Amino acid sequence: MNKYWEHFKLVMTHKKYVFQFCCKAGIPWRGIKHDLSKFSPTEFFESAKYFTGERSPIEISKQVNGVSNAWQHHKGRNTHHWQYWLDNTDEGIVGRIMPFEDCVEMLCDQFAAGKAYKKEDWSLTYQRGWWEKKAKVHRNFMHPVVLHFMNDIYCSTLDYTYEEDFFDEIFNYDYLEDRYYKYREYWEDHTRVD
Repeated sequence: MNKYWEHFKLVMTHKKYVFQFCCKAGIPWRGIKHDLSKFSPTEFFESAKYFTGERSPIEISKQVNGVSNAWQHHKGRNTHHWQYWLDNTDEGIVGRIMPFEDCVEMLCDQFAAGKAYKKEDWSLTYQRGWWEKKAKVHRNFMHPVVLHFMNDIYCSTLDYTYEEDFFDEIFNYDYLEDRYYKYREYWEDHTRVD
């Protein structure tokens, strides 16, 4: 029973950080409704079973079982995950463009997960390193607009010593919107078929 309580507390800590970041980013409603599917039986019970408090129970379930039913359920219901936007075509698996607010919520989610799991050991350097590892794997499937936008924001962490400054200056709606649409417009201009 203790694992269930500890998992619940971690989810709530994560949601608290997501809400704070979403408020800074100008999308508070997304912070309120973020990850509500984690309380569904499919997601909650599997995640509590594999809870350690140090890494994602989804990763552990995949190692043990080869699959995570919680993850399959979660990514199919939450549009802030880039995997939600994957589609199969005659060319294979293709990543679709995520809407702007989904991309912003994904950033908030990733930074919040880092803070929730790493606690006092979290830093912008840790978060950037986490992204660099993930981006090497994701780049073959994530839509280029989304990948460039994410890389841009994560590279911005290099310019900041204090996390408060980073979140105050980078996690605001206008700045994020400008960066996202810069990549989206470039991609649309260069892939337009007339």
